[in-house]
Formats: sequence, structure tokens, C-alpha cells
Amino acid sequence: MIKFSQTILPYAFVLSNLLLVQAYASVPDSVLGQNQSIALNFHNVREDVLKRDDADSYAINSRNLAGFFDWLSHSKWHPVSLQQIIDAREGKKPLPPNAIVLSFDDGLLSSYTQVYPLLKEYKFPAVFGIVTGWTNKTSKFDDETTYNNPNNFMTWDEMREMQKSGLVDFASHTDHSHLGILANPQGNEEPAAITRLYLQNQQRYETDQEFQERIYNDLYKSKEILQKQLGIQVKAVIWPYGAVTPETESIAKRAGLPISFSLGRSGINEIQDPVYKRILLLNNPDSEGLQQELLNVVNYHEGSKINIRHSLSIKLDDLIGQSGQYDDKRLGLMLDRLQALAVNKVFVDVFDQSNEKVFFPNTVFPMSQDAMNRFTWQVQSRLSVDVYANIPLSSFKNQPQKLNPFIMDLMKNNTSLSGIFLESDGDLAAITTPEKMKWFDKVKKTAEYYSNVSKTFRFGLRVPLTPDLESSMDNVLPNLMNHFEFVNFILDKPADKQQTKMLKKVFGRLPLSTKSRISFSIDTKNLKSESDWKAAQKTLIDLQGLGIQNIGANQYNLENGMFFHKYLYTPLSQNDSPLNYKNPFKNDMNLEKVP
Repeated sequence: MIKFSQTILPYAFVLSNLLLVQAYASVPDSVLGQNQSIALNFHNVREDVLKRDDADSYAINSRNLAGFFDWLSHSKWHPVSLQQIIDAREGKKPLPPNAIVLSFDDGLLSSYTQVYPLLKEYKFPAVFGIVTGWTNKTSKFDDETTYNNPNNFMTWDEMREMQKSGLVDFASHTDHSHLGILANPQGNEEPAAITRLYLQNQQRYETDQEFQERIYNDLYKSKEILQKQLGIQVKAVIWPYGAVTPETESIAKRAGLPISFSLGRSGINEIQDPVYKRILLLNNPDSEGLQQELLNVVNYHEGSKINIRHSLSIKLDDLIGQSGQYDDKRLGLMLDRLQALAVNKVFVDVFDQSNEKVFFPNTVFPMSQDAMNRFTWQVQSRLSVDVYANIPLSSFKNQPQKLNPFIMDLMKNNTSLSGIFLESDGDLAAITTPEKMKWFDKVKKTAEYYSNVSKTFRFGLRVPLTPDLESSMDNVLPNLMNHFEFVNFILDKPADKQQTKMLKKVFGRLPLSTKSRISFSIDTKNLKSESDWKAAQKTLIDLQGLGIQNIGANQYNLENGMFFHKYLYTPLSQNDSPLNYKNPFKNDMNLEKVP
């Protein structure tokens, strides 16, 4: 069985040890809006944490934390308690300006020996997430290096002492869900709180009822243990790894836990948000780095950044070996080549080449192979590349009512997807009617309900670039942007001079905010010669010249990968260092092999 990694970079905005910029040393009276807050997530606090490359990347040196608390006490940031969050949510009393939540996960002993004395000294409130199974020594630890000693956890007596101070809130961090569970037949382990368990002996997945009962019972048990041991009303759950979906958040509410905390890249929370995102602290940031990063979160958070996305489109048929079965060696080869090319976005066709079968269990179409979850998890965990499911609308032309349950099945089996793109056949007028837009909105809502809140989920549309685009774009594009976060235009061949002129006229005048939500990709199936590949490269470079930075290429596979690497590495690769350049085809670059 493949061990679940506690590395949660795909779910978090990482705070690193950065130099302080003096211009940001002081905070204005009101950095955040009314009833907004930022939440920070700490783990272990030790006196011997190395400045760099400590074995526990989640630990922070106690001197660094003390220095940050000292700065915080003189700043215009205001640490707030869980009760203050609840009161503001219920409209009783607004949060103070620049509210900040200090949270510490896992119930480690250092929370009592290192953190609690600092809280008393500075009179700061904080929230502690307790894995009751770890405290009671009834659950195994998921980290054999950091948490391998049961004596490294707080006792109930120590927590009772902390509770009496009036500075400490305790939240459920689950009882037995801070671990990875079997998520597919290939052996990947994924976060227990959002994963339908694969029952290997029965060769099936948990039913919805089994999944929901498991999550409910675990949360309820954790809450009851905390309440019995500490004599408090527990109102919050801190989700392990930040892994929570709206589905599991609703289960938590039924279990009596109305407040949920996850992880997230934006870090800024509105008081009525169903889930509060926290900024994960890694690599022992010092006080100055934390000060700077607080303002980085405000000024350069995920919601305000314009990210450049370079993509490939892949069919999972490439992972099927000669035996007709899924082949893990082919997946390994694919991952090595994707890593060498260094794109940051992958579209995966959920249908096979016949367009009749799909690669995940569902109630609408026959399944070819159960391979999508394995591919998605491996790409994200090994390469830190976002994976998007590509779904052709043509497959639902005669049964549009089946799209929503199909999306539901897809997301239940693939909660770590970064988004879904619906692919149209090109008739924009037909898909931009009010009825279709309502339909798409419903599909989007369904997809988001089963997606991991700690990730930014994108709902997009892919359409072929048609000759009538110029005349319809002014009317169609704003409508599409109201319902889709991204629109991907597909070129069936490299642009000629006339088409390049049209692209410049139509897209060159668009504002940057709109361009950042548009991408172009070239379908490589029609590239037959070296000159074709070079023309494709030129087209992508020309698009960048128009300010379209989101570019990609379709139909990537193990057979034509060498031509992607030879002709499209520039401009697709986001590798910015020649020291990191890797050519997995260096012995195979033969132009006579052009497919």
C-alpha cells in the first residue's frame, strides 16, 4: 500500500522565511475590511528547530514564535477568540479591526509547555485542534518521525488548566480521521475526511450512506470526548490537512460543529464564510518573515494574483498497456516526462478514445478502467501540478439531464481536482442561452459541493476557435465570463497570418483582468511535419505577445512527447533555470520520427 504523505502543499499557501521589507513594518489602522480576519496555522513549537531544513517542516522555533507574539502585541493586529468569531457571526458584536486567529493543531505537548506560557504573558486567545484518538492513544499517528512518541501529546489535565485561563478554545481535529485511507485500487491513500474508502476485499467504494455515517460518527465521538473531558461546549472542527468539502462541512453541522477551519491560499475570511481558511506555516519562519507575510496575504493573496498557466491535455488511454489493463509503469513514464516539461496545469479527458467509456466509477457510462483518481493524485502530489477534468458536452447532447449526476460521481471519486472544464463543439450561440447558463450554474454548484475547500476550484469552458468569433465575441464573452471562471479557446492548427490578425484585433484590446481568464491551446493531432510544430510554437509565442499568457497544447501522449519537448518546451515550460533543465528524449530526437 502506498503511504499517505503528510505533505499538504497542494492544499496550502506556504509561508516561508522571507526578509522583512521595512516599508511594510507598520500596519495601517484598518488593513482588513469590517468583520474580516486572517487565521494562522501552527503545529509543533520547539527550542531546537533548525533555521533551515529541519526534519519537521511544520515546526517553528519557540524564539521565533515569541518574537512574533511580541511584535503582535505592539502592532495593530488583534488576536481574537473563537467566541468572538461566533459573536460576530451571530451579529452580536463585530470583530475588532485587523482580526487574527492563532490556531495550533494536533494537541502536541509543546502547546502546553511552549505556547500556553506565551499566551498568558501576552494575554492572547488561541484555538487548539485536538485529535482525541491521539490524546487517548486509540488511533495510530500518521507521521512516524514527528509524532511517534505518545508522550509528545498534552494530557487532559494540562488541557483543563489551559481551559480555565479563559484564553484557550479547543476544537475537534477529529477522532480517527487524521490519516490517509485507501482511495483507489492502485493503493493511494488520501485524506480520510473527504475520501470514499475503497474496500479492497469487496472491490468497491463506500456508499454515500457509509461515507456520511463514518464522518458523522467520528466527529460526534470527538466532540463528545472533548466535552466530557474538558466540561465545555465544542463548536468547531479543524479539518486534518485542511481537507473539507461543503458535503463534509454540512455533516459537521449535523454533528453539532457549526464552525469549520480548513487551509487555503487566500487566507482572508469573511465572517459568514461557511469554512474559515488558515495560512499554513512551514519551514520555521522568523518574526520578521511572519510580519511581512501578513501583509503579503492582504496585498498579494490568491484572489488578487494573476497566475500564468501553461497546460497540456492528456487522454488516459495512454496509461493502458498491451494487456488492456491499467499499467503503472506507463504512468511513471508519463509523470517523468510531465515533470521534465514543467507545465503547471493538466487537462484530463474523462472519456476514452471511443467516447463511450470513462475512467472512473459512475452511474451514467460504462467504465473503461478505474484510473482517474490514481492519475490525478499522483500528478498533484508528485509534481504539484493542477489537474482539471475535461468533459465533452457532446456526450450529453441526447441526455442533458445526466450531466449533473455524472459530475456528482466524478467529484465524489476525485475530490482533489482543481476544476472542471466543459468542452463545447463550437456553437457558442447554442450554449449561451439563458436556459443553458442556468444549467451550467447548476452543474458548477454540484461540482463545488464535493470539491476540497482548501483548493481554489475552477469551472471553465473549452470551445474551438471559429471564424465567426470576431463578430460574436463582444456579445458572447461577457456572458461566458459571468458563468465560467475561465474560457479556453482551442486552435485546430497553427494560426495563419489572417487568423493572427484577427486574434490581435479581438484579444489585443481586452483588459488584463479579462485576458487572465482566457487561455489558448493548440490541438497537435494535425501537426504532421517539423514546419507544423515550429508554426505551433510561433503561434503560442505570438499569443504571449498579445498578452495572452495562459497557453497550452492538446493531445499529449507517450508517442509524441518528444516533439512537445523539442518544439514546445519554449514557450510552454515554466522552468526558469537552466540548471533544472532535463531532456528525457536526448537519445531520441530524430526528425524522421515525427508522427
